Formats: sequence, C-alpha cells, structure tokens
Amino acid sequence: MKHSIRCGAAAVVFAVSLSAVPNQPGGEVELLPIEGVREFPEATEPGAIRYACAPNTAALESFFGEKGLPFVAKLVRRVQDRKACHIFYEPTVPGFRALPDDRPIEGFVSGINPDDFVADLEPVGDSLSVVQAVLARVERPLDVMLSVVEEYGDAEWPAALERHFPNTPHHIRLLHSSASETHPWGQDFLKAGAVGGQLRLLSPRRLFEGRETDGERFAPMLDAFRDGPYARSKLSWEGGDLQVARDPRDPNKTILCYGSTVRRYWGGELRPAEFGWVMQVELGTDSVIDVSNIGPHTDYLVGFLPEPGVAVVSEPVRDDMQLMRSIVAALQQLYGDRAPRELSTLPGVITRLETGASEDAVRDIRRSVDILRVQLPTILPYVDPDTDRLVLDYLRANCPEDIQQCFTLAGRRKLLAENRDLLRRALDVKARYEQEQTVHWQLLDLLEAQFPGVRSPIDDQLNRLAQTLKARGFRVVRLPYLYGDRKTRQWPGVSYVNMLAVDKQLFVPAFGLGKSEEGYFKQIAKKLPGYEVVPVAARMGIASNGGVHCVFGLLRQP
Repeated sequence: MKHSIRCGAAAVVFAVSLSAVPNQPGGEVELLPIEGVREFPEATEPGAIRYACAPNTAALESFFGEKGLPFVAKLVRRVQDRKACHIFYEPTVPGFRALPDDRPIEGFVSGINPDDFVADLEPVGDSLSVVQAVLARVERPLDVMLSVVEEYGDAEWPAALERHFPNTPHHIRLLHSSASETHPWGQDFLKAGAVGGQLRLLSPRRLFEGRETDGERFAPMLDAFRDGPYARSKLSWEGGDLQVARDPRDPNKTILCYGSTVRRYWGGELRPAEFGWVMQVELGTDSVIDVSNIGPHTDYLVGFLPEPGVAVVSEPVRDDMQLMRSIVAALQQLYGDRAPRELSTLPGVITRLETGASEDAVRDIRRSVDILRVQLPTILPYVDPDTDRLVLDYLRANCPEDIQQCFTLAGRRKLLAENRDLLRRALDVKARYEQEQTVHWQLLDLLEAQFPGVRSPIDDQLNRLAQTLKARGFRVVRLPYLYGDRKTRQWPGVSYVNMLAVDKQLFVPAFGLGKSEEGYFKQIAKKLPGYEVVPVAARMGIASNGGVHCVFGLLRQP
C-alpha cells in the first residue's frame, strides 16, 4: 500500500435479482447482486460481484461447473433467507491466467516524473533512477513503456530520452499520461497473463492507493492502456498486493498470494476466503494463499524467483547495533553542519547499549530520539549562495507580486524555456527539502525498532507465512526487513524482498545505510548462490512506500 488507508464501515445491501438463472434438475439458481459493499466510488463494475443461491449445495456445484468456475464447498453459506449461497463472479477476460513470476521478463511498464525526466533533477532514488539502473545492467533488449505526465509538453521528450538512456539496446516508448500527477508504481497498475498462449495485460478498474480521490486522479492514465493486449478489469486492485507463483508440487498450476489492501475498496463485508476466491477467478489461478492483515503489500513480504519453487520471505531485523550506527551516520550525512547536538551524542549512547542494555542507556537514547523528532522538521534545507541569489533575482523580475506564480505549471514551462539550469537548481532544492522532511522520521523509526527488546506482531506473522509456504512445497529463503512499526505513521519500511529478478540478476533496493546494507547484500548473495545481487539506489521510492519491484509492471513471456 503506497498511502495510508482511511477505513470506514461499509453497509451491505443485498438486492434480489428479478430473474432466476435456470440450472440442472434440482432447482433454480438465483443471483443476488451485492451493491453498496464498496466504500470507494466506482471500485467495481456495478453488479460484478454477486451471490449465487440455490435450494441445495448440489445444484450450486452443478451451476458452477457449467460456468467453468471453481466451486468451494466451505464457502457455501446462508444469505438472508437463502440456505445455500456461494460468492459468484465471472472474470473480466474469459480464460485469462496470470503468468507466474518464474516466466522470463520481456519488458515492463512504469511511470516517471516529468521534473526528473525533462528538468534533469539530481538522482534521488525514485522510479526514473531505478529504471535507469536496471536497464543499464540488463544486456538483452527489453520492451519498455514509460508513462509521462505532459507537464512540460512532449517536444522535450526525445532529447530527454537520449540524455537518460544514451545508446540503449532497449526498445523504449513514451506514453502520454493525462493524469494530474505521476503514478510511479507499474506493479500496481498492470498484471500480465495469457489467453490461449497469447499475452494479455490486465489493468485495474480504478487505482485508489488508499485515497478516494486517487480513483479519478489516475483514471486518465489507466484509460491510455486500452489498445492491443490491454484489458480493463471489472475490479479495483493493486498489483503489488497480488503475487503469482507456480505450484512447486504441480508445475501446471499456479498459486495467488493475496493481501487485504483492496478489500477496503469493495470487499470489506465479504469473508476473507470469499474475497480471495474473487481474486483467484479474476486472475485465473488454481489456488490461493492468504497473506492478509500482515502489513503492507505482499511484494514487501514475499517474492518468487525465476527458479521455480523458491520463495523469499521478509524477516525483520532486530537488536542490530551496527544498523543503529548506520542510521545515525545517514542522518548526519543528510543534515551535515545543520544537524542538532543530540544527533552527535547518539554514537556514544549506542556504545553504552553494546556493552549492556542498561535502563539508563535505553532511557537516554529514547530521550534523544524524541528531541530529534521535534527538532529535525524545523531545519531549513541548505541552499548554496549562488543558487539562492539566482532564484531570488528571477523571482523579483518575473513574479514580483506572487512568487508562487513562478512555480505553477505555466511558470515552470516558462523557466524551462528560458533557463533550464535555474529550473533544475530550484527543483533540486525542493527535492532535497522533501527528502529531509520524509526520510528523517523514517530513519528515526528504524532506529527505534532496534532498541533492545523491541518486537512486533509482524515478526510472528512472517514466521507463520514462511511455514505456510514450506507446507505448500516452496523452498523458503528469509531476507532482511527493516520494519519500524510506529503506530503514529504508516510506512512499510525497507524490504529487500521488494526486488526485481531478471534472469540471474537480483536488483535489490538500497536505502543508503552504508556498512549495514552492504552486509545485508552479502547475506542475500550468500543465501541465493548463482544470482548476482545488484544494489539499486531507491531511497525516495522506498520513502514513498515502494522499492524496486513496485516500479515495474512486468511483461512476461506467455
């Protein structure tokens, strides 16, 4: 989940259909539309999800057999005064089967920020940075489509493409996005599948990312994916919460690992197994594993490698004093001379913790972190004097009455045309400030998570997930996960499972934590011999509730 979700009680109104569907001898099947089940507007095509009700279970099973839909006896239950009802949904694309993660990658779709792309901002580890890092290392040609918001106009795009991807062997196309802002998470808006051996690409009905307004905001972007193999789902979903693997015990079957994020959009009143059944039907998998209510999207928790039968599962890092030192070093690097005194005292307190977790040392580091939470947001960004002077001169000359006018879309277009370097400098200052305002509290959360004795419910939940996958026949490899679990803010932390596997290369997200991360990358390489571990700077992607895997809507070989 890329944004926090506001959840409310959704009322369910079961409207009885006026028509009954004839069935095999033994009775008729009645379809009951489930309307009002969704909290978010336009979350499903009206009438898409229903209950099928019959006088008895045998009649229901026969009806589902006629429809070619999986029938799960334990899902049969009473609905209102109907004794035998089963959740009922017919897939958007008949015959669609989502491709498992061990299928070779032939290309991808992603979204990139026009400021980064056109104005050439300093790399901050966002989607463009990640895409560049991956394409620079993959030698075989990939088909790439980059969605770009038209803020600066497409006349700038060919030159920008050449600057960012010079002499590339890859086939890169740029797609006009009429959305009001960039959606960088290709994984969330595309799922590859096959129908009759031909590639089909499914996109969600709406992309909410936890906010009702996002549905309309990103609708124009989704509308652009309509030609050729693309199809628009009758359901809203986020692909990062839906991972598909080949069944290690039967290579002809696939398994869907699904989370609970989108249940809040349209399935809040469905039972978990009913929700899972609907997603299984839509994606055409043979079975499901419920990864609901553990935390963020499933691709932060579990991943599947090109080698069939291998699952990587996150394992929270705890009591790591070296990580604490790396976090402090990252904060000092972020603020430099502007850092408050409390930050310089933390290494000494960590040394006291290493020699024994005394109550005094724990109290002192908690107090210092509390002070830093108050002080760090008040620190102004560093602006070199030359940039400061040039920007002020420009503002006085062009926007003397309202400086904001210079930073509207029209103002930025004018500045791009007149002084590209000054636009870049101004946007770099803005990006650094946004990074400081976001990353500081995330680093402090990760610091607190390493305090002696800290544990979280997610630790045991991920252990149980690992056991579930082992019971289903997977070889499970545990990889480090930096999880803060601070209740006042929702942020999934740093998951090294959120990687992109291309052939024998593992592109692993890096948050910029120095020696500690270098150690984690060595651990991953040791646990997964035969793969090359490639760290990818992805700080702002991670800070925005993503990583590396989140960036890519993958086109797989059918």
